[in-house]
Amino acid sequence: MAEDAGKAEAGSCSGGGGGGCEAVKKRPEQSVAFHELFGFADPLDWLLMAAGSAGAVVHGAAMPVFFLLFGELVNGFGKNQHNLRGMTDEVSKARTRSSLACCLISCCCCHE
Repeated sequence: MAEDAGKAEAGSCSGGGGGGCEAVKKRPEQSVAFHELFGFADPLDWLLMAAGSAGAVVHGAAMPVFFLLFGELVNGFGKNQHNLRGMTDEVSKARTRSSLACCLISCCCCHE
């Protein structure tokens, strides 16, 4: 009897490696307009979408802000190559700006 059950299972799918059983049919794909995607969103969904969008903007702005601050730091070295005191002052200003920017970003993102 166990052999008969194995033959029945093997015979239910068409062999030959053509992609499996023919009994499984795919449903046709349905397309939806973009504005209809948000038709069933409740206020919590809207809040989460807004928070995610704001987080994406902050995340996307991080690298350009870093480049600006790092550029100020490098300019502080370059403008005052022979003036150690001037170089120290410029680097200190750039460090202060970058510290304030980091604190501002961390306070805005992690104020729980």
